[in-house]
Amino acid sequence: MLRELIDIYMPDAKFFCNSAGEAFCRVGDYGSVTRKALKEMYHPAVSIL
Repeated sequence: MLRELIDIYMPDAKFFCNSAGEAFCRVGDYGSVTRKALKEMYHPAVSIL
């Protein structure tokens, strides 16, 4: 959705396993969501120029 507008992403990924996310942030799917978000951010952006 924002791929055409965003040039760079600056993720703040702390954990990649769900157990660490649950233990430290009380978020059971932190690792799964982080991996999915990073994969999406990796896609090359389309130049609008």
